[in-house]
Amino acid sequence: MLMKFLYKIYLTWALTLLSSTAVYAAEAIVFSPQELDYIKTHPVVNYGIFPNSYPIEKFNSIGEHIGLTRDYIDIISTVTGIKFKPVFSNNDRESVTNLQSGKISLLTSTSISFAQTHGLISSVPIFTTWPLTVTRKATRHIATPDDLMEGYVSITDYSSLIEWFTKQFPGVNYKIVYSPEETIAEVINRQAEAAVVLSPTALYYMNVKYPGQLKISRPHSAKISLAMAAHPEDQILINIINKAIASISAKQQAELTAKWIISDTNIPLPKDYKLTFYVGGLATALLCLLLFVFYRYRRLKMELVRLGSKNNLELSVIAHELRTPLIGILTACEGLVDKIVSTSQRERLANVIHVTRELLDNLDLSLDNAKINAGSVTQNPQPQLLAELCDTTVKLFISFAETHGTTLQVRYQSKQFFLPHLFDGTLVSQALNNIVSNAIKHTHDGMVLIECSLLQVDGKNMFSIEVIDTGTGIPSKVLARLSEPFYQGKFSRTDSDTPHPKGTGLGLFVAKKNMHLTGGHLAIVSQPGVGSRVTIALPAIAAHYAIENPLPEGLHIIMPTEIPSSLSGEITQILDGCELPYYSAAEPLPAAARGPEIDLQLDVAQKHWQLHNKQGDSVIIPRPVYASALYLAITDLCNEEQPLESSSDSPELHLPTTIITESRRLLVVEDEPLLLEVQYELFSSMGFQVDAVANTQQAYQSWLQHHHTIIVTDCRLDESDGFELVRHLRKLMQDSPEPVLIIGQSASLKTEDAQRAREVGMDYLLQKPVAREQWQQLIRDYFASKEKEHD
Repeated sequence: MLMKFLYKIYLTWALTLLSSTAVYAAEAIVFSPQELDYIKTHPVVNYGIFPNSYPIEKFNSIGEHIGLTRDYIDIISTVTGIKFKPVFSNNDRESVTNLQSGKISLLTSTSISFAQTHGLISSVPIFTTWPLTVTRKATRHIATPDDLMEGYVSITDYSSLIEWFTKQFPGVNYKIVYSPEETIAEVINRQAEAAVVLSPTALYYMNVKYPGQLKISRPHSAKISLAMAAHPEDQILINIINKAIASISAKQQAELTAKWIISDTNIPLPKDYKLTFYVGGLATALLCLLLFVFYRYRRLKMELVRLGSKNNLELSVIAHELRTPLIGILTACEGLVDKIVSTSQRERLANVIHVTRELLDNLDLSLDNAKINAGSVTQNPQPQLLAELCDTTVKLFISFAETHGTTLQVRYQSKQFFLPHLFDGTLVSQALNNIVSNAIKHTHDGMVLIECSLLQVDGKNMFSIEVIDTGTGIPSKVLARLSEPFYQGKFSRTDSDTPHPKGTGLGLFVAKKNMHLTGGHLAIVSQPGVGSRVTIALPAIAAHYAIENPLPEGLHIIMPTEIPSSLSGEITQILDGCELPYYSAAEPLPAAARGPEIDLQLDVAQKHWQLHNKQGDSVIIPRPVYASALYLAITDLCNEEQPLESSSDSPELHLPTTIITESRRLLVVEDEPLLLEVQYELFSSMGFQVDAVANTQQAYQSWLQHHHTIIVTDCRLDESDGFELVRHLRKLMQDSPEPVLIIGQSASLKTEDAQRAREVGMDYLLQKPVAREQWQQLIRDYFASKEKEHD
């Protein structure tokens, strides 16, 4: 409580000092048609930073952009849907060169004068700072040219700083240094008498890097506004950024500033009155004391974060070491099941598979709990469809439900589930998967229903996903503690009862924490002997800028005649949830059905539905039908800008895997001997000509000899890095006329792995274990899409 109180006092004082920072009112963003078109046609924008300007911005040891501007970039990305991709550079000049050459489209932190000097346009300011002169503790301040009789001043290579210094200190010798770190180092090493840097950098080095060794001058009246800069032809991008910055409230800006910037306490003292002098002295002393306490608090917090990072690293290593052999056992057993004739041996092997899967699930939950305790779980909302997420959960658990004799279904009651919304798919998916898994474990010969609807809570739209089961139910005493970590409860049962499954007691705890991170909640209602209802709710934040292929007005669906209602019901139930009108082909159309028409045909023998529009385009949806797949197929047929292939060509998209794999050579890179052998057999059985190697050197030699069109590599090889292997292979295959599919896989994925995979050129990044059906679908879809692009 004391720390929170001190922090509030400090933040109030910091806001007073930084009153020159631009303040914007929080308001809804309305983009113009030109801006919406830019967002649609520029899903990714490369940007550069001045990498030696911490805490404003820098690249950390693993190449991540951190600092104040990174938080602004994240907010801009969230509200616009544009993915901003940092391009690494070693110094400021390299970033400027990247902008001039077109390698990047944006610089995140330049002064207004810099932008004008280089013919660039700039955004509204994101932060206002001022120049400070820094000297060694034992020397005097440099306030006028007379204070520097000999030696020189080192100045960071910023045009605004140099311009200010030459006016403020005419005739004083100075040396331009490339980075703030080197500028300060010249003072520390007694080469320069003083250094001129921006205030955040000066305060960071004085208080954090070199505590007790430096002192700074009183703040100068000059103000230097930092903004984002781009070429004049990217004016629309700057307009979009300006609107995003304007949507950030004053409170949010203050929080961002307080997070990164240590404020200056050296306020000039009044000189005229004794009372003012004493009051000012007392206030300064109190502020210094508060700053000291706050500084110690921040140092302690940094130590805790560093300790948490160390624990996360250790957990990642443990995860990799434990998951890898378990995945090898699981994959090998699954490959053997179909080869064993003896029923008893097949059942015994099935038990081994079941136990191994439970071990993997429990390991994952334990790691999730450790990440939550370390505070390393953060939210990363992206535009996506909740219907796709829920359908993926059903696909994942449908086989598991069948082993319990249980039916698993999903039902949609709002079309909003089929439109893009902003949420963290990883957090929501993890929560839903844990809940569905628990429901199936406690339900035998029953039903688990995922019911999706849109609610209003306190005037705000909320997505509600309810998992309803007809299982054993939960006693009220157990229910009260069920979302606590490691708590499983004690269930009373008779000899006729089904044994209760064992686990870690972490599934609902992790789900509850995830939903809190998204701004939602989790609730449980249960009755023993009847079943349970677990509800997760999250804010419905429409990603209006990301909505593509909207359905035209008056669209209607024509259902075929003479098919059983049990078969047509799987379609009509989805159409009701999507709020799409449908009519029978045998009945006359009402006057309201004046828009585009899509006809459905059922092929019972082929187990699929076929959709046609009036232009002759068609698409095939396999049974069982998933709502998101049907909705997206209808959307594609209505999109004139992306016409699909005609019905005569569409079966080609669903050819057997053997046709896709014919004459294709596949390279597997895996350092675990058991997994290497299992994956060799797996891909060989799928019809590929497989080369299996255990290290990167063998991988280079094999690819140079055979030029494989598919490469599957582990990301963390014992002697080297799978990401670097892919980076070098992509360079080798620049002149290759044929597309090469590269898939990375790992037993344990880190948060930064997805970005690294994109940067080095991986097409997909998967977490082991990967099912045979997933491999087949992924490879088939990739080469089918390449065939369409070629045609």
